[in-house]
Amino acid sequence: MRNTAGFLSFVLFAVATAVVTAGKFTDDRGLEFDFPANSRVAVRAGIGGLSLYHFGMRDQVTALWGLWSIRGSNLDVDNPEAGSVYTESDPTPEEVAWLK
Repeated sequence: MRNTAGFLSFVLFAVATAVVTAGKFTDDRGLEFDFPANSRVAVRAGIGGLSLYHFGMRDQVTALWGLWSIRGSNLDVDNPEAGSVYTESDPTPEEVAWLK
C-alpha cells in the first residue's frame, strides 16, 4: 500500500509539472515547461493552489475553494503566525496571505 501511495504521488506531481507552468518552469529533472501568460486556472483546494504558487503561477490562479490546509489541521487562517500541528504541510503566513 505504501508503494502505491508513493507511486500515485509521483504520478500526480509529474502530471502537475507537465500541465502547470508559469511562463517558464524547469523541474528537478531539467525539463522546461511553458504556458501562456493569459492562462487562468481554478483550483479545488488550497494545497493544489499552493503547488501552482510554487511553480510561479501566482497571477493565473483566479479561483480557489475548499480546504486551505490538510484535514485535521488546526491552522487559523486569521492568525497563521500561530502555526499548526502540521507545520511542514500547512501554508506559511506568506502563503496564507496569497490564498486570501
